[in-house]
Amino acid sequence: MEEGPGGEAAVGTGVEWSGEGELASVLAYDPNEPPLNRETTHRLFGWQRDKGRGEMREMPVRPDGSIWSQYLESLLVPDTMYLRLYDSARQLCLTGEEAEAEARRAETRRADAEARRADALAEKLRALGIDPDQP
Repeated sequence: MEEGPGGEAAVGTGVEWSGEGELASVLAYDPNEPPLNRETTHRLFGWQRDKGRGEMREMPVRPDGSIWSQYLESLLVPDTMYLRLYDSARQLCLTGEEAEAEARRAETRRADAEARRADALAEKLRALGIDPDQP
């Protein structure tokens, strides 16, 4: 994260373009606490193109400070230094790094469950007088 001139975190911005190459929306996120703009408690701001009028309109900010982006089909939620995205079912959209870590954890859980099943089967065979380690 970059720093501003006073040591504060830099304000991030994003621009979304429509499929027709038109500006769809503009987002600005201030990760600082309190926000740099002392006139508001919001840290996330957005403007979306009104196709009917051909002008940018401010996107409504929800009471929790989040904004729904039609273009991203995601709820943008301020989370300390980061802006997190949630899908329409309020499931967190993982970053690539988070998704890889979750996949590793799932593989570890699967391998552990498989080892427990194999151990249980070997124990049953031993109870029947069969040595599972013999070829």
